[in-house]
Amino acid sequence: MNQETISSWYNNFYTRKEVNKKLSPWRRTTFQLICELGLKGKILDVGCGDGGLLFELIKSSMFGKEDIYGIDISKSAINISRARLGIPEEHLKTYDIESSELPFRQEFFDIVVMNDVIEHLQHPFKSLPKTLKMLKVKGHLVISFPNYTNLPWLALRILAEKLKRPGWIVLQPVDHIFFYRGLKDLLVKRFGLKFITSRGSVFFPPLLYKFEPRIFSLVLNKLGLAFLSFHPVLVFKKNEK
Repeated sequence: MNQETISSWYNNFYTRKEVNKKLSPWRRTTFQLICELGLKGKILDVGCGDGGLLFELIKSSMFGKEDIYGIDISKSAINISRARLGIPEEHLKTYDIESSELPFRQEFFDIVVMNDVIEHLQHPFKSLPKTLKMLKVKGHLVISFPNYTNLPWLALRILAEKLKRPGWIVLQPVDHIFFYRGLKDLLVKRFGLKFITSRGSVFFPPLLYKFEPRIFSLVLNKLGLAFLSFHPVLVFKKNEK
């Protein structure tokens, strides 16, 4: 698919979308893990969207505005983030991670976040090494994605495609299907990352997930069942060269 078409889709999406002051369950889980693990330093949010996660990190006082960076393929999203975050303009860039150049220098960041990004790349495993180049050795990659090990969501995904109802799960121009264990193992074995931990969000089936009580996900995560959630958040460390 033409990258200009993809960029246009996201520009239209963020032009129509209202700024959501409440984090999605997976971004909230990402925020919690960053806080609980005490991750610090310069942080890059790849696919930062409307800047919600970065806004919460600034508000938490764990990160100063000088440490916050974001990129997104959508110029509309970056404009929203700039207005919302009040950080230096050069810290937020409209950028296509599948292009050839790097938006920031190599080994610049202590933390790189990829929330709901990898499944929307045309060539995810060609683009990931480029992202990892910007991460320091011993830095952390925090990644989340729709996990179709969760069978009710997999069934809805298949129906949405077959019945041409993309709005059911906000199908995007590129939307790969990934499974928890397969992607986790690939990141470790192919890219040499060290798996640190994971936490699941959204265990309930479609239509009901908004009513999922926090205690429910807490218990399932305590039981080590993050791999069954629809939106797990995984933390990796970049190993020595």
